[in-house]
Amino acid sequence: MIVGEQIKRKIASFPEGTVFTISDFGLDPSNDLALAKALSRISASGELRKVSKGKYYKPKETLLGIIKPADSEIVKDFLEKDGKIVGYITGPQAFATMGLTSQISSYVVIVTGKYHRPLRRGDCYIRFLRQENPITKGNIELLRILDAIRMFREIPAVTPDSA
Repeated sequence: MIVGEQIKRKIASFPEGTVFTISDFGLDPSNDLALAKALSRISASGELRKVSKGKYYKPKETLLGIIKPADSEIVKDFLEKDGKIVGYITGPQAFATMGLTSQISSYVVIVTGKYHRPLRRGDCYIRFLRQENPITKGNIELLRILDAIRMFREIPAVTPDSA
């Protein structure tokens, strides 16, 4: 089967708004250069959108325009590696899901075990915090509560008394 056909079939199988990389195609590594070029051409045609270097998504079209992927989808490679959880989202986004604020933040805060410099992926600005404690699926909610207690002065549009 021709590599181009395999690429188009795989792209068709991805749901709209899901971020994917070259490694998600499962092709022979010798075809990585051809795959990268093909993805670049497809994104130039508008069928795909580029999030950052090597990261693409299928845009979802609505009556109001194109919907970008969720921030959690854009940063998923910082949250999980090889099936193991290595980080979680905290900060204003987590505080909003906890009901502590209704404000929408312009940045994402990710807690990991390692230090990372802040970066930008498309329109998404990402900040990192370091967590000394082990991060598991079972203790993420507890760690978010501790983060809210530690950062209660940084919760947007909330006074310390109401928090």
